[in-house]
Amino acid sequence: MCPFVVEKIISSNVVKILDNNYLIYRLFAKAVVSKVVYVILLPTQRPKTVWPNLKSTTMSKFTLPLLAIILALTACGPNYIYQSDITVKDSQWMYRDSAVFDFNIKDSSRLYNLYLNFAAQKDFSTENIYVRLNTVFPSGQRLSTVRSFSIFDAQGKILGKTSGNSARQQIMLQENTLFNELGQYRIVVEQFMRHDSLMGISAVGLDIEQLDKQKGK
Repeated sequence: MCPFVVEKIISSNVVKILDNNYLIYRLFAKAVVSKVVYVILLPTQRPKTVWPNLKSTTMSKFTLPLLAIILALTACGPNYIYQSDITVKDSQWMYRDSAVFDFNIKDSSRLYNLYLNFAAQKDFSTENIYVRLNTVFPSGQRLSTVRSFSIFDAQGKILGKTSGNSARQQIMLQENTLFNELGQYRIVVEQFMRHDSLMGISAVGLDIEQLDKQKGK
């Protein structure tokens, strides 16, 4: 009765096209460029008690486009179950200023991507940053590892999305990983450079994305 068609976003306008059979609403939004939205086809021959006159009813004119925007925004993009950024005071990361992230895993059958985020200033003094990652499992088990991540590319350009004198970079920490235990986890990120006072890092963050994939499939 009311078929749904998916098409690419190409504009920021709401367009109404009336033909012999259908009133077609095409909704496009700048906020979700290159995503997909629903194009809703409604019969033009409809009882007024069900579909009020769109020209005289503001609610009917805007409710369906608004609903389509909500559907598009919620249906597209990564499914983050956890996101947190911790600001580093005065962009001076000390040994004692560990970034602590506590999160809860409710589904051990799914695969996850873990991302580590850095907000670094363009005058950061080294090409790489070393950190120590400490993971505490719900059972109390602890694991620790040291990792190195690039802040600049080989040409000396800072990596990530720049804004003013800094750039925010999202780095893949673990891809398609499993959490075998349900419950509360903790990841602690410590700066592991040679100097206690590390200048040029203004924030450290952790994102956890739940994938549609399941283990063994």
